[in-house]
Amino acid sequence: MKYKKKHKITKIQKDEDSPSVICSTGWDRLWCWFGLSHATWVTLPRVMCQQMSDEWQFKMAELLEEWDKTWVNQPDIGTRVQVTKEKRLCKTPEWLVNYRHPNKRIFDAMKVVDGRFDRTPKEADRESIDTPFKSATKNGQR
Repeated sequence: MKYKKKHKITKIQKDEDSPSVICSTGWDRLWCWFGLSHATWVTLPRVMCQQMSDEWQFKMAELLEEWDKTWVNQPDIGTRVQVTKEKRLCKTPEWLVNYRHPNKRIFDAMKVVDGRFDRTPKEADRESIDTPFKSATKNGQR
C-alpha cells in the first residue's frame, strides 16, 4: 500500500504588483516553484548563478553540498542541455557558456534591480544576446 502525504497550499495572496502563492511547507514552495509546468529538472546556467549575490551563491553551494551528502549513491547517468529559441534547437550563445569571462553588461541588462525591472538593454547588448540565436536559425542549424 502506497502512502501519499497530501499537501495543501494554505493561502493564496494576490496583490496588484505580483500575484503570488504563500506556501506553508518546503514541499509546497518547491511544488509552487515548478508551477504547472511538466518540468522534471532544474537547470541553471553556471555563469548566471555566479552573477548572483555572494550570499545567494553561498546558500546555493550549501544546498548543493547537502544534495551530494543525501544522494551518495546516484545512478551512473548523465544529462545534456539543449538550447532552443522559438522551440527550435540552436547554438548556445557564447555569453551563456563563458563563465570565466562573463559579459556583465548583458547580465546587468537582464537583472531585476531593487525589486523592479526597469532597465532596457542597450542596442549593442540586445544584439549580442540575440545574434547567436538569429545566426543559428538563419543558417538552418538546429
